[in-house]
Formats: sequence, C-alpha cells, structure tokens
Amino acid sequence: MDRAEGRWPRRVAVAATVASLCLAAPLPAAAIDDAQIVYCLGKDQRDALREAAVALGKAADTAALADIAAWRGRDAAAFEETCEALYEAAKPQPGAFADALPFLTALVGALLAYFAALGQERRMLRRRQADALRAALAEFDAAARHYTHVLAGDRPVERLRAAHGALVGRLAEARAEYPDWRLAADCHERLTAGDLGMDELTSGWNADKDARAKAVRGVVTELHAGVQRIAAGLLRPRRRNPDRVSA
Repeated sequence: MDRAEGRWPRRVAVAATVASLCLAAPLPAAAIDDAQIVYCLGKDQRDALREAAVALGKAADTAALADIAAWRGRDAAAFEETCEALYEAAKPQPGAFADALPFLTALVGALLAYFAALGQERRMLRRRQADALRAALAEFDAAARHYTHVLAGDRPVERLRAAHGALVGRLAEARAEYPDWRLAADCHERLTAGDLGMDELTSGWNADKDARAKAVRGVVTELHAGVQRIAAGLLRPRRRNPDRVSA
C-alpha cells in the first residue's frame, strides 16, 4: 500500500472528528481518561492525532507536532481536546442489533399485547358459549317439567319442541368444536336419536301418565348433569374435559 492509501483511513478519522465536534457541545478541558491517553499516544494513532489537531485549529501544521510528548507538555488542554475528539470519532458505532433493539422491544411488546388480547377474546367467547348452553338447558328443563305436569288434555308441545331444538343446536356446536368429548356426543345423540328425542318424549302418554312423567323427568335429570359438565368444560377446555371431570 502506497503513502496516499495509508493516509486515507487517517483522513476519514479526522473528518469524522471534525464533524463530531461541529455537532457536539464544546468539550471541557482535562476531561480525558487513561484509556484515551493510551490510545492517542499509540504509535498507530500519532499521525491521525497530528492531523486532527491541525483540522481543529490546535496547531498550524503537523510538522509543529513532531514531538507529541512535548506538545502535550506545553499545551495540555489542546492535546486533551484533540485526543478526546479522536478517541470518540474512532469508537465502534452500535451494531445492527443495538440499532434494532428499540424496534424489537416495541415489536415484542405489541405481540405480547396481541396474544393477551386474543387469549382474553377466546376466554370471553368460551364463557358466552357456556352461558348460552346453560340457558338452553334451563329452558329445556322448564319446558320438560311443564310438559310432564299436564295430566289431562293436550300437552303444550310447542314450547318443548323449541327448547329441545335450541339445546340440540348448542350441543352440536360443542360437539363440532371438541369432537373428542364423548359426553357431548352422547348428550347430543340422546336428544336427536335416543330416549330424549322429540318422538320419544311425546309418545307413551296414553297409559300410566304418572309413571311416564316420572320416567321423562328422570332422563331429563340425567341429561342436565351431563350438559352442566360440558358447560364447565367449555370454560377451560384444556383442563376440564367433561369426560373425566365432574361439574
């Protein structure tokens, strides 16, 4: 490498030094520490220090600074100001990670807030599902009791049919969302094709009405316990599988 190429890094350092001084507040005298002095007095930095002193107006030319130690002795303030400026200009700049850290911090915060909001939304959705299932169950219980208590005349089947359909729909939703819940499938099947289907509930009333009413109320009570367990499971589906945990 020729002398012109060798001077190029020093000239870049000098230019950076001048720019940093123009943008920064005036440096106080006698503010440098031992690390800066060792850096500036190093053999590889002496030429850059001389050029920086000339650029900053601390010396007329580099020839006047041939003896760095003598210059420091006669003008300590000029030496220290030039040394500190050269040291600051040469310090490694923050890397890409440091530059990106504020953005990454904000991004992580935003993601945490998003997932927290998503989790809260899911919890609210599960609570609404559980409340809707319990409300449908309560209406079906009331409709079934009313239906079984009529011992004479035509039975009020329309209310029972509407409540039955609403409960079937809610259980179908739970069954579709959690297909591994056997209890949800069992309750749904009892209502659609088993002993709690509409055809089963509304037939067999011509014989002993008291016995028939008692039988219907018994299977409705069994269903009630199962559906309550399903509703409890909806609130915490990962921890409360209704097949294993009672209400």
